[in-house]
Amino acid sequence: MTGTNGPRRPKPKSKTGTILGALRRQAGLTAVEGFALGDAQLACTVMRLRRAGYVIDSHWHSRITRYGKQARYVRYFLIQP
Repeated sequence: MTGTNGPRRPKPKSKTGTILGALRRQAGLTAVEGFALGDAQLACTVMRLRRAGYVIDSHWHSRITRYGKQARYVRYFLIQP
């Protein structure tokens, strides 16, 4: 639709909306994957979503890094759509 100021552009998705969409589409989301989506503090966004009533589960994983050290990370899963 065109108005006096030109065509309307769709509103950009919020960071929370982007993460929620990714949680709905993917089999879990880690902080590295969240960073690739533009969220440098995924845990904070997950906390906001939980406060909004979404049920999000956390699964802790560990890996050995290329330097031989153990690294822990969490993968978040959306339980309630």
